[in-house]
Amino acid sequence: MVYNFVIKNSLPNHSFMLKKLKFVIFFLGLCLPIISCFYSYKGTKDANYRAPATAKDLLPHHKNSLEWWYFSSHLNDTAGNKYGVMFTVFKKYIPIMGHGLMINYTVTNEKTKTFYKWHGFKAIKKNKLKDSLFNLSQKTKKVKWVMQHLPNQQMVLNVNIKNKKIPALQATLTPIKKLIAEADSGYMQYQNMGKAGYLSYTRMATTAKLIFNKNPPIACQGNTWFDKQWNCGSIVKKHASWNWLGIQLANGEELMLFSTYNKKTKTTQTQGTIILQNSNTIYLNNNHILLAPSQYYKAPSGRMYPTLWAFNIPSQNITATVKPLFNNHELSLKLFGKSFMNYWEGKCEVNLIKNGVAIKGEAFLEMTNPK
Repeated sequence: MVYNFVIKNSLPNHSFMLKKLKFVIFFLGLCLPIISCFYSYKGTKDANYRAPATAKDLLPHHKNSLEWWYFSSHLNDTAGNKYGVMFTVFKKYIPIMGHGLMINYTVTNEKTKTFYKWHGFKAIKKNKLKDSLFNLSQKTKKVKWVMQHLPNQQMVLNVNIKNKKIPALQATLTPIKKLIAEADSGYMQYQNMGKAGYLSYTRMATTAKLIFNKNPPIACQGNTWFDKQWNCGSIVKKHASWNWLGIQLANGEELMLFSTYNKKTKTTQTQGTIILQNSNTIYLNNNHILLAPSQYYKAPSGRMYPTLWAFNIPSQNITATVKPLFNNHELSLKLFGKSFMNYWEGKCEVNLIKNGVAIKGEAFLEMTNPK
């Protein structure tokens, strides 16, 4: 794992100790709320629950407790090799300290069964949150990345970690389907734990180049799933965990499943959305979905993660299984050398049957509630 910490000091440069104190406060404030979720800061301001959510909500929300832009890509090169790419930017407002970003980037190489992972942190100036389209970036001697939304609705992702072990990425994404407001209004209720905004482009045609260890770029084509979520400070609590699936099927449909677990009440809620070829949606609640994990894998952290998921949606005559390309996709985030969060996120293959017809698919699976 490679770490990069970038803190831009907006206070007068009085002393080394002041800089160090600011770094520690900023790091704790950004890192713990986003991942460990042991927090409730006063001074944050979530966006009003404007229903339905609109494309304006793709932009940063000022002083939002927690929001993120999430990209997961299934790519293929000209030789038929498969890759998975995940890039996420989390934004957190920290009172007094300002706005901070955490960046999470992974690449899966199916042929070599290699899982590359990196995350870093960055402070961001307030004026960077006022663009008419989101345009966030970072450039240092160790890392350069860009996440940009263009006027023609395309998106650009460029990632270059100055470490030969982490593949570089250059990608252009073009929406194939319209923007989806999840749960119809764009706001999902997660049991009694909270309510958050959720918009998706569930299929974006992707042209990309992957660069491994300064070798010639590998040209790739594929599809990307994009999510924007906000007001998430109300749902990422210590007693909450979740499993998420974003599935792209060969017949041009997509399926999102989101299962939350409340450790206090020991209750599980599963919600979902089916996105048809014409972008029409079918929303699913807990009564529609039967989701079951099996065949656990013991990760280096000692946690047990399911390596096979099965689900059944009787109302749509759907049954399916989801299986990782390989098991080693655990992410370990550390604070001062000690891990404070382990979770699993990676590329999977899907075998689905709908109305008696077998359909292949690809998915990204995120698990924060292992056995």
